[in-house]
Amino acid sequence: MKSVTFENLKKQNYTMKESLRALKTNIQFCGDDICTIVVTSAMPNEGKSTVTMDLARSFSESGKRVLLIDTDMRKSVYVGRLRAVASDGREIYGLSHFLSGQKKLEDVLYGTTIPGLFMIFAGPSVPNPTEILEKKYFTELLNFAKEHFDYVLLDCAPIGAAIDAAVIAKHCDGAILVIAQGMASGRLIQTVKKQMEASGVRVLGAVLNKVRMKKSGYEGGYYGGYYGSYYGNYGEQHEPSTKLHNALYFMSGMMVVILALVIVAGVKTKAENAGFHIADDTENSYEQQVAGQTDTTQDSGQEKWQEGVVAYQGKEYLYNTDIKTYLMMGVDIDGPVQQSSDYTQGGQSDALFLLVVNNKTEQLQVISINRNTMADIELCDEEGIDMGPLKTQICLQHAFGDGKRLSCSKTVDAVSGLFQNIPISGYLAMNMGGIPQMNDAVGGVEVTVQQDISFPKAGVNLKKGQKVTLNGTQAYYYLHGRDTEEYDSATKRLQREEQYIVAYMDKLKKVSTENPDQVTEIYNSVSDYLVTSVDFTSMIEQLMNYGFSEDQMYTVPGKTVEGKPIDGKRYEEYHVDEDAMEELIMKVFYTPVQ
Repeated sequence: MKSVTFENLKKQNYTMKESLRALKTNIQFCGDDICTIVVTSAMPNEGKSTVTMDLARSFSESGKRVLLIDTDMRKSVYVGRLRAVASDGREIYGLSHFLSGQKKLEDVLYGTTIPGLFMIFAGPSVPNPTEILEKKYFTELLNFAKEHFDYVLLDCAPIGAAIDAAVIAKHCDGAILVIAQGMASGRLIQTVKKQMEASGVRVLGAVLNKVRMKKSGYEGGYYGGYYGSYYGNYGEQHEPSTKLHNALYFMSGMMVVILALVIVAGVKTKAENAGFHIADDTENSYEQQVAGQTDTTQDSGQEKWQEGVVAYQGKEYLYNTDIKTYLMMGVDIDGPVQQSSDYTQGGQSDALFLLVVNNKTEQLQVISINRNTMADIELCDEEGIDMGPLKTQICLQHAFGDGKRLSCSKTVDAVSGLFQNIPISGYLAMNMGGIPQMNDAVGGVEVTVQQDISFPKAGVNLKKGQKVTLNGTQAYYYLHGRDTEEYDSATKRLQREEQYIVAYMDKLKKVSTENPDQVTEIYNSVSDYLVTSVDFTSMIEQLMNYGFSEDQMYTVPGKTVEGKPIDGKRYEEYHVDEDAMEELIMKVFYTPVQ
């Protein structure tokens, strides 16, 4: 048998695995006769392929032989998303090849690097997928699959967009609907459910996906080996959802936040009596944010941290509940903030800083993040349709959004993930075009130039060692300009940004004592360049009275390396030193148990 390797298989954390176990268990509660399962959604971009793949992995890890068949011959994502490569180096053949009679079954059935998991990919797109799915070849395929595998999972096109799932479902034992929060209406979900039932298939339930859960201490803890890190909102009290049947199982994560089998209203199965529950989350999805609804990272004061001791280097620690963390972003766009019409052109976050505020000690700490830091980000296409995760430079996450709140929220998630899911209470993003206004609003900022900065066309010529009060134009190029042909230029720019932040805050304190309205004036000068989930004026006025010095500024530890060339262009990658990162997080976010 031929096989494939996956070059971009996402690692599952503890929470994800536990959620999938719950989903798998609930499927097993549905009966021993459930073998072939259709997985579909009402609309595109609800995450059905991610759920199907993760569920297949979960079954295989428990010793089952699993076949995943990608029947979405309209818009398949598996080969590209997983970066699947055939072991023989040849083209990966798929379902459309088999159903059209071009290839035999043995030509399209692949083993994988995951023990017990086999796949049939979709193959090339075809103009008539519904017609070829109704041919005898497909029935023969399912009969073969039932004989040789414990579970057969069929990833189908969204039933709200195509009838394929209903055609397939009539040959299968059950169906699962993937429902992303904030996308399909309750009426559409009920319509889709009835459409599936009309095909004669047993609707097992639904997976509520992409839910933005309220943060808890266990969800946001740092170290993956600690029990407190990945138990989601365990112990919090929530009311069951009114839109879905209350026989649900709850478990949270960040990307596929809920992977829990739920029973759609009116559907009766064995799982209904299992006593599982799900939270009724009040936060909004990315799609709601785009529409101008409440932001998910808004500091609402609802964050709860459960008690739990963390062991580190022979000592015990607790998460410091006195701190709040905010993400500061500088976006490489010169003009005012505008909604991007292309969801891949939201601008890169060239400057990233975590502001850690201790409201008890009234002290500030800042952690700078290299723009080239390699991290897991969420890709999408030009229309915003999910394309899955990719490990790449973290600055790129902002680009895959709307250039406003969606971009910011996605970047918040990426940064939180980089720090092992610490909670981030809010964000402030400013297009780099606002730097001159911000600088000039305080009368310029004095620095000792760290390296030569020369942009003759802009009239900027700064020499290393020169002490200068930067005007707006100089500040812009000092903070944003870099020679991309110079090795590790991003790190050198980050050092200048760190220097400027310290100097700016010192200058702001001085001018504010003379002018009580200074902060308001700053905000008015840069408001067109800002996207924020916090009250800018109130926050800055409060923080001006907090202690901050250069020794309270940290940098994500790591090193810059040469990445693989893409289209002949050279790219740098900043790889985090995981041990040093662990030490930093424990130092900043945790306190020793007395």
